[in-house]
Amino acid sequence: MAGVNVSSEIIRMQLSELMRAAENVSAARQSVLQQYQLLGTQWSDMKYKSLGDVVNESVSSLRKLELIFLQGQKKLAGLLTAVTEYENQNLRYYSGGSSNGSSNTTNSSSGTGNSGTLDNAGIANMAVSNGLVKNADFGGLDMRTARDMYLSIAETKEKFPDLDLRFVGSAQSRNQHIADQLSDMYMQAYRAHYPFASDSDLMPLVNQQVAEDMNEFELGDRTIAQSLFINEPENYGEELISEFNGITINENYGADYGYFSDVRRADVLSHWKPEGCDTPRATVDHELGHQIARLTDAHNDPHIQELYEDFMRLNETDRGNALSGYAGESIHEFLAESWSEYRNNPNCRPLAMEVSNCMIDLYNSSPMQLVRTRRL
Repeated sequence: MAGVNVSSEIIRMQLSELMRAAENVSAARQSVLQQYQLLGTQWSDMKYKSLGDVVNESVSSLRKLELIFLQGQKKLAGLLTAVTEYENQNLRYYSGGSSNGSSNTTNSSSGTGNSGTLDNAGIANMAVSNGLVKNADFGGLDMRTARDMYLSIAETKEKFPDLDLRFVGSAQSRNQHIADQLSDMYMQAYRAHYPFASDSDLMPLVNQQVAEDMNEFELGDRTIAQSLFINEPENYGEELISEFNGITINENYGADYGYFSDVRRADVLSHWKPEGCDTPRATVDHELGHQIARLTDAHNDPHIQELYEDFMRLNETDRGNALSGYAGESIHEFLAESWSEYRNNPNCRPLAMEVSNCMIDLYNSSPMQLVRTRRL
């Protein structure tokens, strides 16, 4: 299967857990020895010697286990170094080897942190200058979340170059940009109708209209990410909003990478999310799955509809075992969950594999892709 993601953050967390395990084993070994020594002041020599044989055997076993954990740390540390280097090379590859990006992003800070590494503004600049998106603003997201978004989008765009992502970043930043542009739009409209009214008189009317339009973008407590897709604007203001088609992460989750990861791990353990999708990057792939599905019109494909109908006949437990509980919310979530597992689970299960391959086939057989292939 294509592109399973290995994140340095996952390895770093595993290394930390392995270190804690080694420390716990060492503490247990020392505790056994200390308790044995204390008993020596209370027990007879015969009992003490008999117990000593058991203690020595236990301590020896614990020491062997500790050494295994320590050796594992050494190996995992080497893997972490290799994966981190790969990620940095990958980021440079997708950036064209430069951290200097276009000024067309909606984030205007310098682009590099104190250590010289790319910060959110720098990653946003790269996303725009490399043609991945029209605008990007990662706002208050953890830089690792922003990096995950960039890499996942870059890899996905290689497979689906016609994917039209006009904005990526934090949901809060997107909402602020939409609200600002709606405010300008309504102010111009009210000025045309009330040419003699002052801006201060018109602003309450403008704010009311903006607030009504922004209701649909309100972020609920469990809103982790959003995928915006307006194909053919119909209502007033939708053309403006469609310029923010793309994917966003809620800062309430994405600003704390550790917390974000913990939430995803809990969701996978409960079978609410697919196997292998216990990382922030899997959430990005889920949202990209929505975009791919809309690009290919996958929800109208007869075979996918049949797969979804079969899936919905399963009980809640079996849905979680086959794909995820969340996939039962709608055919749209079914498609996005399938793509997320396809991209992140090294042992992708049959259902996610079949659905994802179907989406890939739909794209490769589309007129726009066939024309591109023939030209090549």
